[in-house]
Amino acid sequence: MKVEILTSFLHDGAKFEAGEVRVVSDKLGEYFCRAGWVKDLSGAIATATPNKNESVLMVDNVLKGVA
Repeated sequence: MKVEILTSFLHDGAKFEAGEVRVVSDKLGEYFCRAGWVKDLSGAIATATPNKNESVLMVDNVLKGVA
């Protein structure tokens, strides 16, 4: 997914700077769009309005550690 960075942020040790255009995985791009940090340049995923009172979680594995 090709995205435009709307606000500077760090993720997994990578620095994303406002104004950059980057290609990220679809899963990561959707997560960033839901947080309001990036804009999907194809327009397929809507960009949320950032809200400092909410957290957007990206669940990796819901069964990890469950016996």
